Amino acid sequence: MRHTLIPITLRRSLRHEYRIRASTVLLFMIATAFLIGSVFLLPSFIHASMEKSSADKVLAELNRSTNAKAETSSTADLIEKANLLKIFNDTSRGKTEYSSIITSLVGARGDISITSIEVSRTSTSSVSAIIKGIAPTREELLSLKDRLIASADGNKVDVPISLLSKVKDIPFSLSIINEKTR
Repeated sequence: MRHTLIPITLRRSLRHEYRIRASTVLLFMIATAFLIGSVFLLPSFIHASMEKSSADKVLAELNRSTNAKAETSSTADLIEKANLLKIFNDTSRGKTEYSSIITSLVGARGDISITSIEVSRTSTSSVSAIIKGIAPTREELLSLKDRLIASADGNKVDVPISLLSKVKDIPFSLSIINEKTR
């Protein structure tokens, strides 16, 4: 098969041209495949970038609205707490005194030791308080209930029946609601 009439130098030149043409065709096919792939992927890329930008806008708007809601709710909480402090804390001569509610609760205790008092405003016209402590006897606990009811108009005191099962050293938690209309 090597017997051709083409001289060796010309054969080498033909082989060289064949390799160049084959590599050119191969590179052309690769470039065409890359171009066709780019054309087909371009719409997907554009769609994905548009989705990303719209998702970023929605996320930014959500963050802004969440921050605004948090600011308004925290501002409302601060205003409510400031109003409660104004109601329950009387100030005179630069010194803070106990509020009249806590003073009346502490004054009505008698021989009972109070461990905690929680006062909260449930509405504009009602105040609730939870008193926790230890009563020496059942009779002292019931007399505390009577004194608290008599201390102000509109007081309602809730004494759980389970508290009355013990005779001495009774841990208790009383709920007082004052619904006074102004």
